[in-house]
Amino acid sequence: MEETPAVVTGTCGVVLFLLPIIAGLLLGREKKEPDPTGEGPFAFLTPSERANILLEEWKQVTGMQMHFNDMIIRMRTLAVSVVISVFGAAGFAIGQFEDRFVHIAGEDVHVAAIVIAFGLVLWLTIFIIDYGYYYKLLVGSVRRGWQIDDAFRTVKLFDGMHLFGAARLISEAIGPIGASKYFVWTFYGLVYFTGLVYLVAVLIVLDPA
Repeated sequence: MEETPAVVTGTCGVVLFLLPIIAGLLLGREKKEPDPTGEGPFAFLTPSERANILLEEWKQVTGMQMHFNDMIIRMRTLAVSVVISVFGAAGFAIGQFEDRFVHIAGEDVHVAAIVIAFGLVLWLTIFIIDYGYYYKLLVGSVRRGWQIDDAFRTVKLFDGMHLFGAARLISEAIGPIGASKYFVWTFYGLVYFTGLVYLVAVLIVLDPA
């Protein structure tokens, strides 16, 4: 019972310590008035300043599209170089080291099969990086370009020309953006399937027995 006053005193001390902090946080909040224009921080910008901001974003979006597209081209060029080198190395191993086998998990496997399997793993890894990362970044930047194009679809400068619109026109020329993934799958899938057939053929034909 003698400890009760000490507990009460300690509790009061904590409350008194926190009370000014809480009050300061509550009173320090700025009361935001609703923006009747719905334009937020852009309400005080002149039309010229807004146009410059939009133009800069359009430049950035276009630059991102070019950058991601360049990265995808480099990635796929690297993938093709890898698969050509690997399949060529496997063919060389078959011709020069026909009787060279490696004992793996109780089975004798030709070195060419190991080379092909390694190449398929690399091919699959490049596909994951390409489709799972760079391709989706490109799609996101293209969609943002569409938003800018669509916002100015009805704005005409002279001779009936629309402001912006390149991203939408390019996408319409090559087909729906959602369909492009099937081209990516086909590109990687055909080579991967060919590699699997190559691997199975090596395992069946090059039998140590």
